Amino acid sequence: MCKLIKAKIFFFIFSIVLSIGGFALAQEKVSSFDVQAQVQKNSSVLVRENIFYDFGSEYKHGIYRDIYAKDIDVEVKSVIDGNGNKYKYDLLKTGDNIRVKIGDSNQTVTGEHFYSITYLVKGAIKFLPDHDELYWNVTGNNWTVPIEAVVVDVILIKNTLGEKDIQLKCYTGKLNSTGQNCYSAGVSSGPADRVADFRTNSTLQAGEGLTVVVGWPKGVVSPPSTLEKISDFAKKYWPFTLPIIVFIYLFSVWWKNGRDIELDKAIVVQYDLPKELKPLEVSYILNQKVEPVDFSATIVDLAVKGYLKIKETEKKQFIGQSKDWVFIKQKDFENDNTLEEFERRLLRGIFGFGAEVAVSDLKKDFYKDIDDVKDKLSENMVLEDYFVSNPSDIKNNYITIGILSIFIMFFVGNFFGFFKWIIGLVGGSFSSLSATLSFIMCGVLFLIFAPFMPKKTKKGTEAMWYILGFKEYITKAEKYRAQFQEKENIFEKFLPYAIIFGCTKKWAKAFEGIYKTPPTWYEGAVYGVYFSPIAFSKSLETSMASIGTSLAARPGGGASGSGFSGGSSGGGFGGGGGGSW
Repeated sequence: MCKLIKAKIFFFIFSIVLSIGGFALAQEKVSSFDVQAQVQKNSSVLVRENIFYDFGSEYKHGIYRDIYAKDIDVEVKSVIDGNGNKYKYDLLKTGDNIRVKIGDSNQTVTGEHFYSITYLVKGAIKFLPDHDELYWNVTGNNWTVPIEAVVVDVILIKNTLGEKDIQLKCYTGKLNSTGQNCYSAGVSSGPADRVADFRTNSTLQAGEGLTVVVGWPKGVVSPPSTLEKISDFAKKYWPFTLPIIVFIYLFSVWWKNGRDIELDKAIVVQYDLPKELKPLEVSYILNQKVEPVDFSATIVDLAVKGYLKIKETEKKQFIGQSKDWVFIKQKDFENDNTLEEFERRLLRGIFGFGAEVAVSDLKKDFYKDIDDVKDKLSENMVLEDYFVSNPSDIKNNYITIGILSIFIMFFVGNFFGFFKWIIGLVGGSFSSLSATLSFIMCGVLFLIFAPFMPKKTKKGTEAMWYILGFKEYITKAEKYRAQFQEKENIFEKFLPYAIIFGCTKKWAKAFEGIYKTPPTWYEGAVYGVYFSPIAFSKSLETSMASIGTSLAARPGGGASGSGFSGGSSGGGFGGGGGGSW
């Protein structure tokens, strides 16, 4: 029994010894870390790191070297082996570090290997009042393996300096340590330079590093010029400069091709508009777009002119009732030359299926007629010489570019590694997120400039001047109450434009107590003992808002209606499909 216990103890101790021995064999290390840092005349520093890395008994793909790149510009020139053959490597941005990831994911290596990394650094020279210096963290303090020996040569290209002109110092240990377990072998002369030599006294453990300081009199190297600083900044932070460039480009295009002609006269109150300007045209000249409320105003205008009548009705639902409206045709419009083509198309869309049509029956397909009216209106603006070219086409081009830029850069750029590839290629001090935001900002700029790009002709600019003066008149209608008593039907005539300008209530208030005859083209408002323009306008405004939204709405999407009335396969919430796999 005792022999058996002794055998077990011996076997246990032998296993521990083997494990310790195996760990020692497997331990990775840097056998030597030799660095040559050549200070250039233009204050850049060309660094070459020769690293003998021992993988021990481990099998790995290669090594990575993190270079802290905050406030400096790092450009990797080459990564080669001892025979001058190029290594496969990737450049990655991890926080403030440029990571040089060397090796092949499809191959493994073991034992000792030689890696030579050459990179150019800008911004590392400190130009102090009494001297210039290179304060350089040679190895970094985040190695995960020990470094047995470090040798550093800092080369100055001007050999006329005396040994006393050059100041030397070095530090070792963990981050922020002031230890000096290192020494300088002094300054020696090369063929055309001075060489400051540094060495470590002992092994640097994982997390320890070597930092050297070399100072020299001013005038040996030249500070970067303003042009170089701008160029380096643009290279490092180009994502942040790109929106500025796009803004300058878009502004210059707008200034040259989209800026309206300036009229050298102040806006004055206008009591009427040129006869040819219809409500839709007024809104389009003002905003280069058409909103649902603009169609409501046009319907009111056509009703005032006798083409249709608007009647409020009640529509039964599964529970209770809801308000609906019926358009009743009053006279022929197809051969009426006083109408614009876009007005005829609007009426044609409304009365295409009969002389009386409920708004609720138009919801399904009327959006197609709305699109047709918009297209014809845009064409009309060019034909009648209000715009240089089709405003809708110009705006849509810029909007399309903006949306595509945002989509491509956000989704494609992130999910397919486009920005990581660019960052590695350029070596800039920016993140994938900042690059994404930069490109999104560029897309947003296209969307912002889109409404301003259509250019008005001189006639269009004059019309805009009239419209703004007329808007002043409608907005401040109460100032002109005395004039209203002398003008017949002015309340109804200009009501569509008050709807366009968003001041229906102000316009109606100015006629309270003056205009007492209910309109014949609208049926359903509750007038009380006598007709009130304010009460009428309130009812009309509510109705027109609902009508405009209903007519312009596109079908589909969500549960916008009940499945008991007008339901269909594919309607309501949810969606998708499936099948066997």
